[in-house]
Amino acid sequence: MSEHNFSITPGFLLKSLVFTGPDIKHKALSFEPGCNLVYGASNTGKSLALKAIDFMLGGSTKLPKVDELKNFNKIWLSFETTGENGKGYTLVRNLSGGRFRLYEGVENFSYDNSYEELESQHDAIKNNNLSSFLLKIMNFDRKKVAKNKSGEKVSFTFRDWAHLSIVNERTIQDELSPIEANSGRDKIKDKRVFRSVLTGEDDSEVSEVLTDNKFKASKEGKVEIINEFVEDIDADLRERGFIDKETLQGELDELEKNIKGLSDIFNEAQKPINKLLKSKKYFLSLHFKKQRELESVDLNFERLTKLNEIYISDMQRLEALEEVGFLVSIKSNKECPLCGAYPEHMSDKCSFKDVELTREAAEKEIFKIKVLQTDLRKAMQDLEVDRLFLKSRVKRINYYLFVANQKIDYLKPNLLDIKKKLDHVNNELYKKKDLMNACLRRERLLSKRVEITKKRNSRKNMPELEDLDAQVELEFCRCFSDVLDAWGFPYKGDIVFNRDEFDIEIDGKLRSNNGKGVRAVTHAAFKVAILIFCRKKGLPHPGFIILDTPLLTYRDPLKSKYGDLSSDELKLSKTQLKFKFFEHMISLENLAQIIVLENIDPPVIDSDNFNFVEFSGDDSGERYGLLPIAQ
Repeated sequence: MSEHNFSITPGFLLKSLVFTGPDIKHKALSFEPGCNLVYGASNTGKSLALKAIDFMLGGSTKLPKVDELKNFNKIWLSFETTGENGKGYTLVRNLSGGRFRLYEGVENFSYDNSYEELESQHDAIKNNNLSSFLLKIMNFDRKKVAKNKSGEKVSFTFRDWAHLSIVNERTIQDELSPIEANSGRDKIKDKRVFRSVLTGEDDSEVSEVLTDNKFKASKEGKVEIINEFVEDIDADLRERGFIDKETLQGELDELEKNIKGLSDIFNEAQKPINKLLKSKKYFLSLHFKKQRELESVDLNFERLTKLNEIYISDMQRLEALEEVGFLVSIKSNKECPLCGAYPEHMSDKCSFKDVELTREAAEKEIFKIKVLQTDLRKAMQDLEVDRLFLKSRVKRINYYLFVANQKIDYLKPNLLDIKKKLDHVNNELYKKKDLMNACLRRERLLSKRVEITKKRNSRKNMPELEDLDAQVELEFCRCFSDVLDAWGFPYKGDIVFNRDEFDIEIDGKLRSNNGKGVRAVTHAAFKVAILIFCRKKGLPHPGFIILDTPLLTYRDPLKSKYGDLSSDELKLSKTQLKFKFFEHMISLENLAQIIVLENIDPPVIDSDNFNFVEFSGDDSGERYGLLPIAQ
């Protein structure tokens, strides 16, 4: 079948079912994508394989105690998730039931690898259970379904899906509707599940109306809780000296009046302090500014002092040079400042004339330095004046700050005293208000108790549990009809959905009113129609269907436990439905995995997408059955 106009949602592809035991070789049954047929003699384990798969997908019914199982203690179910991010997993469970171990990887039979433990019971809040794990893969987790006419809701579990994908030999030929699980004991829930499957909508928004007993219990529970709250409030009021509401209100009014008066006094007392704080802020800013200016003047004065020291040093050097040059010029017994020789030993290169020129140059340089020193002293005098002025300003500013602090310290105790009184009154007001709130809360609770006590349960407001939309019914019937046509089922083409029975009428006859073989075929067609409908609508589906003995009508009356064929079964057995059934199952390879368990031999079909396993039922065959014969 072409994938055109089909949307494949995430689901599962079963890979293998494996039985293991401590002292026995493991026994596996493998599955392929597309259509799988497990066929052969009766009592070879075909139905046991289905029960084991159902058990490994959360079924609570333990496997039958047959001899072939006595040496095995665990079952392993490997599968792959379908979709963009497909992964392989292996589930392990004891034959006795209980929790699951979840390993990553397909056909992972090693106990050494890390695993996650999953509970067998569904829990909508936690994710550590198999049902939530599987539903999350399908994007169908955290759904709600109504279980009765009152709209009481329960969580949608994977087990609600399982009976629509896994059909055992008893169910497939039952007279119950194909949507019913648990022997039809939860018909309303089964109908709501079917509706959710075909629409993708759950019952989260359905409003629940309680039964009379539940309503009474709910009322009594609410009244009991209210009484407990009232008792706690009464004990608290007595402990805190509560008299009555009127007295308390008068105390509240008086306290609020006192607070207003104290607040006015506090604000007036705070005004001069605020003014002083503002003045203090100004002088502090001015202090920092003048202090920086003074530091700058001190730095410049220090630099000029060092420059003056340099001038003095240069003057001393030049004056010494000028003095020696003068003495040499008058031929005094002094060394030449140029060559270091005494006058009588001076060479032609260092004459008295050179000495005189040097002395005159030093004299001129001394004069220049003296002029610079005069300007320097003037600058230093100006800096000293600035420094003295700034020191005076800083001192005056510090005095203003001192005076401001003194005044603030003088006024602060009075302000703090007023603040203390105001805080005390505010604290008293808070306590009284809290007391009043407790009193009002008590009144509201008593009023609510009266309201609850007077309330009566109204069955008039039962939730309206919507049936399947007529258009959805019509489209599903078309899918069912298409399946019958593909299988060559003999009918006139009249398919109607019976809302009372939640089942199909074929040519005016309710599906369940046919013989068991016809019921088996049409039940199988119903489940395949659900798959195709979901794929057309892009709705979630597990992605596999397991059908046990759908072709019951082709049984041998002499060998089968189900005996002779009814007239409608006999008519069906003469058609090519068996052949066309498998052709159609093979054509669905891109939509889902199909696993068929049958007693009859398969028709000859030339297809690479048809995987079949034979259980011979005797030792001479390639495989006796699902498990070896017990020794």
